[in-house]
Amino acid sequence: VSASSSSIIRVRVTTSGSSININLNGDYTIKEDSSATLPRGAYTISVSGSNVKIKGQGIDKVIGKNLTFVRGANIGGDNNHLTIDTNTDRKSINYLGDIVFTVNGTSLRVINHIPLEQYLYGVVAYEMDNSWPLEALKVQAVCARSYAYEAMSSSSSSSTYDIVDTTSDQVYK
Repeated sequence: VSASSSSIIRVRVTTSGSSININLNGDYTIKEDSSATLPRGAYTISVSGSNVKIKGQGIDKVIGKNLTFVRGANIGGDNNHLTIDTNTDRKSINYLGDIVFTVNGTSLRVINHIPLEQYLYGVVAYEMDNSWPLEALKVQAVCARSYAYEAMSSSSSSSTYDIVDTTSDQVYK
């Protein structure tokens, strides 16, 4: 697999629990159910047996093995995002790109599918302080991109993600 600047990287988002609160701020659709219209607002994504369930804004539906939020075609630019309450440090984090929820045992696994260049926005700012010299930040961006390319190239085709959002790979928020 060769990576390019338009490549999509799959980042496993650290979350915990069988229920995750999200907030949609923008244009999103559900890949697995094109009939569902998703107004902006708060939703709860949860495990229902071996399936994923969405509840909120008048929707209460078991979707299936996967629930994929597909981000609209840059409607609203970078303000078009999905916010996840990570349940790990009581913080909510905004994510660009598409988000896939799957059941992993009794918990949810969350994977952010995002263009590589947008992924770097969420890495450089958390790997280094923005008060560092500009040249150091540029080097960090090159190193982060190279690391991500390698992770994408070496991921097996059966893997659901390329990289994790912690210091095990690169901090990403």
